[in-house]
Amino acid sequence: MQSDSWQEKGPAAVEGFGGYELWSGLKAFEPKYEYPANLTVFTQWAEDADEGQEMSPPDEVLRTKLVAFQDSLAGRLKAVCETIAYARFWHAGICQMEFRVDAPEKANEALQAIIESEDHAFPFQFRLFPDGQWSVPKAYWNGSIAEADSGEPDEEEEVDEDEDEDEDEDAGEAASPALDAIQEGDLQRAVELLKEDLAGAGAENPQTWEMLCDCLADLGMFEEAERTGREGLERFPNEPRLLRALSTAYFLADALEKAEAVVVNGLNADSLNPAMHHQMACIRVKQGRMEEALESVRICSKIDPFRKLDLRADDDLAPLRDYDAFHELTDSSDLAIILGGRHTDNPHERILVVEIPEGLDPEERAETIEDPLGEQLAAARAGTILGGATRLHPGQDQRETLIEVGTDSMDTTIKIISDFLIKVGLGDNALIFPDKEIRDPLDPDEAIEVVSS
Repeated sequence: MQSDSWQEKGPAAVEGFGGYELWSGLKAFEPKYEYPANLTVFTQWAEDADEGQEMSPPDEVLRTKLVAFQDSLAGRLKAVCETIAYARFWHAGICQMEFRVDAPEKANEALQAIIESEDHAFPFQFRLFPDGQWSVPKAYWNGSIAEADSGEPDEEEEVDEDEDEDEDEDAGEAASPALDAIQEGDLQRAVELLKEDLAGAGAENPQTWEMLCDCLADLGMFEEAERTGREGLERFPNEPRLLRALSTAYFLADALEKAEAVVVNGLNADSLNPAMHHQMACIRVKQGRMEEALESVRICSKIDPFRKLDLRADDDLAPLRDYDAFHELTDSSDLAIILGGRHTDNPHERILVVEIPEGLDPEERAETIEDPLGEQLAAARAGTILGGATRLHPGQDQRETLIEVGTDSMDTTIKIISDFLIKVGLGDNALIFPDKEIRDPLDPDEAIEVVSS
């Protein structure tokens, strides 16, 4: 399925990296929705790397060994799930490898097993998270990884932040009365307000066009809804919100061929838009094409597992409830998505887990907790951040962030962690589980509550 053709990128291609390689078939690869999770593996090839460290191993023998090790990890992953290796980056002392996997749970189990067995030539850590719309690979094939790394906007797209914020605020304020009218069920009043918005700043906000199209369709004013949707799309070509609204207007008017054509255009522009697949499922049901509707449901739930609840609750899909396959595809009762990561080595005698009742994505978790807390623990010689995970429960408010810490002094480490969490505003209802790992069952009765010292 995946060729061995890679595109070499020189050090100048991305500031801050020692060059990178990108799989040449990445952008054209289909079907992308079958690989909904992104896996990043960071392999350490030099200890205590600093800003003066070489970006890639100067020793060709070491480089060869490192690449062979990463290839062996890829082989272990491919033995348990469908895997695509698509990028390799060189940092100071670190080699970063990017993968797409079709079964994140199996990939996580395989990597954790490697960690536990200590069967690895280099220390590594990984981060695994759902990315059904391929936002990470898109950044690579569009070349925006350079801006993402440097934090600087592209010169062609540079904007005045204050001016941009003012425009967003104006658009939000303009739409607020209309939103209030919609929530109160006064759609006629909402239409009047939205038309006033479109005569001013609201015309630059695709949401205004979307809301007006929806309100007109709900009022049965289908010709005007169609005209509004198409005018909006002339201003914002292939805007997903407007494609969805226009398709819905056609759907409500029983103009199913037109509704289908709009969705097809949307999927041609972005085949990974879950809303378009959801819309197509509704159209297929109304057309009586149940097997095709089920396929759209499958793709939609694969791209965005959190949409399973919406699919199950959608009355337009009610006829599918007679199919066992529909219930299997939309079952989220046991679904907990882990945005995970872990280091391979624990140089300490003991271990603990911190549970914070707030779901943070991997970047937030690293910036807010793992990096600053790790620095404090290292400075006090009180422990090491071994890794973390964020557990999300679709359809529930429950979500938590888990941090795994190695320590030789449990009491000192717990004190530092507690003080840190309280200082950054994450101490409320946070728990610490001594001698537990992230993968262990965590019983609140065995936990220590975070309190200020």
